[in-house]
Amino acid sequence: LFKPDRVTKLVLADTLPSFKSDTSRRQLLLWSRLLIMHLLGPEALTKRSAWQMFPKPEQGALRELIIQRNPCTSKSTYLALLKSLSKWSVADRLNWLVMPVFVVAGEHDYFRPEEAQAFADRLPDGHCRIIEGAHHHLPLEMSEDFNRITMQFLMPGNQIMTSRRDAGLNWLRMDPAAQRKI
Repeated sequence: LFKPDRVTKLVLADTLPSFKSDTSRRQLLLWSRLLIMHLLGPEALTKRSAWQMFPKPEQGALRELIIQRNPCTSKSTYLALLKSLSKWSVADRLNWLVMPVFVVAGEHDYFRPEEAQAFADRLPDGHCRIIEGAHHHLPLEMSEDFNRITMQFLMPGNQIMTSRRDAGLNWLRMDPAAQRKI
């Protein structure tokens, strides 16, 4: 963060501080994606990923959303991104995040729940929540649960409306101290 004083709390979903392929599980994920992309192309990888993220029969609309969006990425762009991501890490800079940080992950994400918990444990003021039954793309898969727990973290003690009618204006109900920090 370039201006950490402007960030009073941070929510991180579906992520880890490093995507280096330093475990057999991550190497397998990397190599399977590379193989599928090289042999079958972006559409096949997108369909496979969509089914991994949204495996339930009732999640067909979410799968279609991913399938419609992702093939726009070219094969060369995706391969370059994957190569870079497999070397990416900010694990040595976690101490820079001095504000409360909420790490949220799905039980069936690409990484194990223990990895998300270890990530939160390495932060100076880390908190972790694993959502049962969720996969990667948690904010899309279980948006109501994700939004509820995120708001509880960001604005504890405030009444969070649960009806859809009131949800749009809910962010206005902050305490004055929180408003001054924004």
